[in-house]
Amino acid sequence: MCIRDSYYAKKFREHISGDDAYQWNRRGEMNSAFDADGKNNYPVAHSQAGSSRVYQKGSIVLDMLRYVTGDEQFKIVIKDFLEKYPYANVESHDFEMQFMRSLGINMDWFFDEWIYRDGFPEYTVNYSSEEKNIKVLVKQTQKQNETVHLFKMPIHVQVHYKDGSFDDQLVWIEKEETTINFKNTDGRELAFVLFDPNSMIYAKVKFEKQYEELKFQAFNAPNMIDRYDAIVALRATDIEKKRDDLIKLYAKENFHAIRSEIIFQLSNDDNKGSLAVMKQALNDADVLVRRAVLTNLQSIPSKLEKDIVSKLNDFNYSNCEIALYKLCTLNPTKKKEYLELTKELAVSYTHLTLPTSELVKISVVAVSLKKKTQKK
Repeated sequence: MCIRDSYYAKKFREHISGDDAYQWNRRGEMNSAFDADGKNNYPVAHSQAGSSRVYQKGSIVLDMLRYVTGDEQFKIVIKDFLEKYPYANVESHDFEMQFMRSLGINMDWFFDEWIYRDGFPEYTVNYSSEEKNIKVLVKQTQKQNETVHLFKMPIHVQVHYKDGSFDDQLVWIEKEETTINFKNTDGRELAFVLFDPNSMIYAKVKFEKQYEELKFQAFNAPNMIDRYDAIVALRATDIEKKRDDLIKLYAKENFHAIRSEIIFQLSNDDNKGSLAVMKQALNDADVLVRRAVLTNLQSIPSKLEKDIVSKLNDFNYSNCEIALYKLCTLNPTKKKEYLELTKELAVSYTHLTLPTSELVKISVVAVSLKKKTQKK
């Protein structure tokens, strides 16, 4: 694991960009690590683990280690570790032993399952509500072999109610099946259940929920990543059922990942409400939100054409490129008009002090499309 180049670089970005960006960064690390873990069975400590495990998965493991031990205890260990080994070559075992020296706690089980063994837990979660008791059942379903065993981790389980209150339990999940009971003595109306809120554990979770539960979670979950996951889970829902909720969520949310997901689900709906969201998104201050519209549109609605054409002069050169390609591909009768608008594009971008290679890239797209037009 590389503490400096991955974990603390990520923590610095959290300080600059905020918790939502931090959560999104962690999700990207997880996806990269899942991809690596799907190709072979090397653990993080293996000499052939690869960068996605050494850096991305290693960073996630440090997140989990801090989560398990607590912030203050983790900081004590890091301080003592750096003071004991200044400018020295160290191994994972040296770091593990620092927890014993600094805190008197044995973290052998953690290092064994996350550093010296491969894989990750896969959880299947469901729940039932009977009278004033809510029962949550968690199963570990990953395939076990010589190097992948049952995982042992403390995981938060939360039951959220429609009055805004919630109950939370921190439970050690280490068996194939674990049951968690919540007493709802006041008879509060259940809204949704969260297993591992904020996705603190490197794991894949299967937890099927009804539309109303996902809706409440999307609108009310405290953490961005839990709201995002609820919205992603709406992909299979018919547009007529979810449209109004997605439009309201777009107005409520500011983070680019959530807005981009909503755009993905609304982008090819010709309803006036959806088109209004697309128009607003094309003029969003966030470059990634504007790009989400350009990337996902499969046709050029007349009400949006003017706004899409304006992206040929977007401050971000990649958005200019995508807009030019989409306009020429989806509205070929106006190719010459679009190419005329972009013939001086590289010159107009000189004030951005972009590298020459990037300025050339814009011109190459226009020239390439112009050649295709001439051949036709």
